[in-house]
Amino acid sequence: MSGEPGTPAEKLAALNERLKGTSLLSLLNIKSKPAPDALLGRVNDLREVVYSLCAHLTVDDPIRATAIERLKRVEALLHDPVEWHILARAQELRQDPTDPKLRATLEAAFFEEHLPRTVWQSMPPDGAHAELRKSLRLPMLIDVEIDVAGKRVRCQMQNLSRDGVCLEVPAGYSATTVAFTVQMPATNAQVALTGDVVWRDAGRVGVAFKIGVTEQNALDAALQTHFACLQHAVERWRDVAPTSGPAIACVAIVGYASSALPSSRREHLDKLEAAAKADPGSKDLQLALAKLRIEEHDFDGAAQALKRVVIADRADPRYRLLDLTLAQRRGGGGGVLRARLRQLVEAGRVPLAVVLSLCFVGAAVVAVTALQGPLVAVPVPIGGLACRSVDVVDENALCAVDGNAYRQVPAIERASLAAKTLQGLAPRGVRQVTVIGTMAEEGVLDVFSTYIAAPAP
Repeated sequence: MSGEPGTPAEKLAALNERLKGTSLLSLLNIKSKPAPDALLGRVNDLREVVYSLCAHLTVDDPIRATAIERLKRVEALLHDPVEWHILARAQELRQDPTDPKLRATLEAAFFEEHLPRTVWQSMPPDGAHAELRKSLRLPMLIDVEIDVAGKRVRCQMQNLSRDGVCLEVPAGYSATTVAFTVQMPATNAQVALTGDVVWRDAGRVGVAFKIGVTEQNALDAALQTHFACLQHAVERWRDVAPTSGPAIACVAIVGYASSALPSSRREHLDKLEAAAKADPGSKDLQLALAKLRIEEHDFDGAAQALKRVVIADRADPRYRLLDLTLAQRRGGGGGVLRARLRQLVEAGRVPLAVVLSLCFVGAAVVAVTALQGPLVAVPVPIGGLACRSVDVVDENALCAVDGNAYRQVPAIERASLAAKTLQGLAPRGVRQVTVIGTMAEEGVLDVFSTYIAAPAP
């Protein structure tokens, strides 16, 4: 369709040229990413202009079809962060964002920057608090209000599973039960959640839910939506970067965790093993393989995969977490502490002779741990030291703590907290607690005994 200059057809044809490429940003008057509401308003205004011009053209007009197709890509900016990334990066590079080769490159870079963190947060290896990590977890950094002694206190949710939640709480928080309401992502359902505090750390607590069928169904719906989107994203990443080690690793982890049947999980593991064998230098492939082998209780295979990671990057936090998890899972009661002490000895930070000599100065439990003693994991007493885990052997207990947070607590308060921990462990015959840091550079931080009276707080 043709006409005089300024006709709807010509106006729409001119607009079509601005609906593609980096000129779209100037059309929307955008210099940096605006707030969601502002972007929505600008896209809505543009939609009205496009459809008002399209109304003057026939349904089969190619100019009209092009405008509607390009408008769809503009609307994708509202809900697809990848599209926004591609458009913004193409503008920086002064290239055409519709070029397939450029799009694939920019899309792969976006996924590599953001997806691995999301995948590993959603499906971390079992750790010291395995009772809360039996199921997939949804990362949720949102504020919620919890009920403390009849008052509403604001805190932040870190992640959510169908079994429980991890919350950042104010200093001194000591409640044993938690109640709050959360708006579920994707479904927008308001769900009232209640549960018991089953572990606590510096500034964090783990809550095991006690909820009804309605609340459980709402949680399950939100988790299913999250992991369906996550699976779509990792598969899209693999399609644009089929040889990327991180992409192959994330596809395997998400596919394995989302598979209901053992045969389906095995298929993802086999593909990952083949890729890791073909590229032994890929840190991401070896870490993912170690994780899935731990899940399969193939501890020797997991150890071999982690040995290959040491060559690439031993400082990777995923490596450190998997190494501790492997030691906990294959070592029985020793848990995190046995693995950490073994690492300290191997690294030369705590000579074995010093470790052994501790048994003569009131810390025999540490030496027993280094020699693979018969430790038994027990619940962390509430109200005492902020232990990540507690392992007991005979009359001794090992308390693993965040060293940085522990050292910030005044000595008099540490002794008072230790007295409460010893009191909570007294029914198990414990008369001494040894505090040890969980980081590689930390060793024994304190030793407390019931033979010494703790100062009053």
